[in-house]
Amino acid sequence: MPADTLKGNNTGSTANPSDLTVAQVLAMLSPIPVANGGTGQTTLTNHGLLVGAGTSAITQLAAASSGTFLVGQGTSNDPIWSYTPTLGSSGGTTGVLNFASAAGSSVTAIQNLSGTTSFNFNLPATAGSSGQVLTSAGGGSSVMTWSSPFVNPMTTGGDIIYGGTSGTPTRLANGTSGQVLTSAGTTAAPTWTTPAVTPTLTSLGIRSGQVSLGSGVTTSGSVTFSSTLGTTSYAVTATMINTTDTNPQFQPVTITAQSATAFTASWNAPTATANYVLNWHAILNN
Repeated sequence: MPADTLKGNNTGSTANPSDLTVAQVLAMLSPIPVANGGTGQTTLTNHGLLVGAGTSAITQLAAASSGTFLVGQGTSNDPIWSYTPTLGSSGGTTGVLNFASAAGSSVTAIQNLSGTTSFNFNLPATAGSSGQVLTSAGGGSSVMTWSSPFVNPMTTGGDIIYGGTSGTPTRLANGTSGQVLTSAGTTAAPTWTTPAVTPTLTSLGIRSGQVSLGSGVTTSGSVTFSSTLGTTSYAVTATMINTTDTNPQFQPVTITAQSATAFTASWNAPTATANYVLNWHAILNN
């Protein structure tokens, strides 16, 4: 008998041992248990993944479908293959997806910092134009869109922005002193323009002034305009003021006559001191 010949009884009987073939020996040992360094399996799934099961036979995961990821399920369950893995879904770990640079010297991370809210990022089907940014459509099944961000066209202090062609933000440089912003109507651009006439109180038909009455002035006085009003159709009011005396005596003032160049006012008694002033306003009637 060769030195490497094995004798045994693989029939379960009490017969004397006989020479065993290699096939008979392997049949007696198959499957080799995990405790003896085996897998506890007689066959292995083609392209499958072996998962430990303590002293029990190794578990075989089916071959992964193209594009799936192996996702751990904790210490009590076997991992699974998934098309849509959720990163950091257990143990309070926040999900992080890292992208290494081409040189491998830096990492860009995408991380969901929210502890309670889920977000969907549904990317558009086409690439955006240069400079565009992705804009959320509100999550859910809505698809994000490419949009152009606001670009500030202003370059100098005093610039303003107006809506140009199709509402594009457009710069309008500051005007010169005294100019006003003028609309051109419809969709035309506004411009800075110099007013044809600068309005004044006089051009608006308003005159005003003060006349010192002096001490002991009788009960009336006349006021002459610096230039004629050209009409007697105006309203005039007058009041007596005194900002100097401790206890001035104010009297009601009545307009008794008016012409295009002057008006006359009267009051009840002569002024007691030289500190009384007649304050008046004349406004043309429209």
